Amino acid sequence: MKLYDYPKSGNGYKARLLLAQLNQPYDYIPLDILRGETRTDSFLQKNPNGRIPLLELDDGTFLPESNAILFFLAQGSRYWPSATLEQAQVLQWLFFEQYSHEPNIATARFWLSIKGLEDTPFNNGLLAQKQKQGRAALEVMETHLSNRPFFVGDRYTIADMALYAYTHVAGEGGFTLSDYPNVSHWLDRIRGQPGHVTLEQWQSAASRHEGRCASLAIAGHDLSSANPGEIPMKPPLAYCLFETALGWCAIAWREPGSPDATPAVALFQLPEATPELTGQRIVRDGGTHPSDPPPYISQIIRKVGRHFNGDPQDFQDIVLDLGGAGPFAQQVYAAARAIPAGETRTYGELAKAMGCPAAARAVGQALGKNPVALIIPCHRVLASGGKPGGFSAPGGLATKIRMLAAEGAAAGLLVTLK
Repeated sequence: MKLYDYPKSGNGYKARLLLAQLNQPYDYIPLDILRGETRTDSFLQKNPNGRIPLLELDDGTFLPESNAILFFLAQGSRYWPSATLEQAQVLQWLFFEQYSHEPNIATARFWLSIKGLEDTPFNNGLLAQKQKQGRAALEVMETHLSNRPFFVGDRYTIADMALYAYTHVAGEGGFTLSDYPNVSHWLDRIRGQPGHVTLEQWQSAASRHEGRCASLAIAGHDLSSANPGEIPMKPPLAYCLFETALGWCAIAWREPGSPDATPAVALFQLPEATPELTGQRIVRDGGTHPSDPPPYISQIIRKVGRHFNGDPQDFQDIVLDLGGAGPFAQQVYAAARAIPAGETRTYGELAKAMGCPAAARAVGQALGKNPVALIIPCHRVLASGGKPGGFSAPGGLATKIRMLAAEGAAAGLLVTLK
């Protein structure tokens, strides 16, 4: 069995999630839709519609369409109910997902976080309409989940898998999931299911190859040189803790393959309540092993120390590893990096500077996932009217105010917070 897929696709993720929870071995064939790899003659012979995911069965039969794949694979498993009414209810939610949910939430995510959206009044109007309809779909889910743990029969089925795929990444399309507490609790229940895998774990799926590897290039990796059954993984993240006037920070970097190459900073952790908690956080976020900092990282540490002592530093030239961020998030990070110390911008101003004036909420969502706070200065981005807005880093708004104060930019905010 083979699964042809684009690793960032929620539709493909549905199939990967079910295959993982069924413990079903398969070959994973990643294709890059942005490079037209589903529009080649060879792929169109497999699926004339030119779309992924596509399941190839052992007898050579091809089955496209994500929810059809879920239906086929779930037969005889605990994820497909035996009662006729519950079967119909599962199909009800599969149809809802494809008609009311996916066309809006997934499309907004694709425009903002994968492909990018050219700033025109027409495009901004389309995005606003998609987000409006997506919020309506989330409201339907919120109401349905008000008195039940899952969508059908009080148990986990492929209806939940289908809706989970794009709901859990709805923030990448400018949706605020905290506005839907029932949906948020349901997402937590899905993550706790046995055999759960994340959308990012497509590498685990690829390792299911049986002595074969797709000769493809995706996400910047040349897969043709990979060992059979493997996709190259990034090197591990070394990290260290260091003390500043703000507290104990941590930094993690990608160790280069050559001694002469510059290590790239992948994570920067602002202080937790104790050094131990800071260390636990950097490990949880991806740090793999403690290490003495190489000279380049030591220079950054000294600059951070001076910065928090009230001597603002410029961090724009620091080499970063942001490979896990989508195109929209990288655009947000670049715009935020350009804000000088001592100045601030609102989410709306940042969105407008990027050429996406309707994407202020999506800008906030992207900054909430910033892996290198301070180096990408998300603390310099405020809510409308100069209000401080949110800050997801440890310490919340108090930390944001202290960081702005060290740069001489917090006076107005202190008045606002009284």
